[in-house]
Amino acid sequence: FRPDAVGPRGERGRWQVLGGTDFSAAEALRRLSLGMVSYVGCHREDERVVVHGTDTTCAALIAHRTRLVQEAKIVHELASLDEGYFFGPILAEIASAAFLRKEVFGPILHVVRYDPSDLEAAAAPLAATGYGLTLGVHSRIEAFAAQVLAAVPAGNAYVNRSMIGAVVGVQPFGGEGLSGTGPKAGGPHSLLRYALERAVSVNIAAQGGDPALLNL
Repeated sequence: FRPDAVGPRGERGRWQVLGGTDFSAAEALRRLSLGMVSYVGCHREDERVVVHGTDTTCAALIAHRTRLVQEAKIVHELASLDEGYFFGPILAEIASAAFLRKEVFGPILHVVRYDPSDLEAAAAPLAATGYGLTLGVHSRIEAFAAQVLAAVPAGNAYVNRSMIGAVVGVQPFGGEGLSGTGPKAGGPHSLLRYALERAVSVNIAAQGGDPALLNL
């Protein structure tokens, strides 16, 4: 699950669900770790940026890593650099999505193992967050994808494809709940979101009701 991504308008709540793989959970974690090779920049304490209640400083990421060490299991990580302000990606296994009390805006991938028969219970904490920007499902089982889509509300759902890089006019984008609502960018009603509507009411009786005065 990835509640660590941000949409083009700053919306949050992006989840990723994998299912129906032909290999073990351990092999899935190993394959995921292979792609963690790049560092991500983070803000200094004096450059604190809070986006929708989320702290983006290096200190916030380090604090979350400490919690992962104490309460979860770090499967793979790149050690932080000694110079500069960079944070290495982390793959961590957590017992439940309820572990994520708030959003973590950084290169941290949280993984939850669950019994296939308990999918709805495993997905319930995601729906309970109130965020619903994007949902990604990776599975060759169409019925599984449909079950996930029904369990986790999201404004945009992608199956077996990338979840980022929405292009205005090509890929409608917009969440629901705390992730933002309304017309999606590129949709037929999006132009109205860029317009300013103003109403002016004039009491012509105060002018004596003379139509000629209205043309002056």
